[in-house]
Amino acid sequence: MSIGAIENQFWTELCDVLELPDAMRHDHLDSKRWDEYRIILENRVAEYDRAELDALFDGRNTCYAPVLTISEAVEHPHNRARNTFVTVDGVVQPAPAPRFDGRPPTSPRPRRAPGADTVEVLGETGFSPTEIESLLADGVVDSTP
Repeated sequence: MSIGAIENQFWTELCDVLELPDAMRHDHLDSKRWDEYRIILENRVAEYDRAELDALFDGRNTCYAPVLTISEAVEHPHNRARNTFVTVDGVVQPAPAPRFDGRPPTSPRPRRAPGADTVEVLGETGFSPTEIESLLADGVVDSTP
């Protein structure tokens, strides 16, 4: 999970949601107590699984967000509504960013096979054709045609 409750109103709401001790509500900016408060917060959060935390924080103004797996992120309603991911040649990938109003989105290209650009990249970085052939022959690098 990710919590960014830095401002007082978000911190107070976080304390309410998790029923944290009153002392944490009032002197959370006292750096001498941060280690103590971190432990209390960690222990309280550990009492819940992610689904329970999502339900607890749903609709609350606490700057909370779950940390999603890639497959969860692709299916998340927020990301689906914003077309955050696209599928190109059967591969799901992030949509090009940034996107600007009034401008057509760029079309992402299919991903390249690992090693598809090895020879070109090595050549651009100063390796001679003989050196590249040697690196390929010795198995130091791989190239996929």
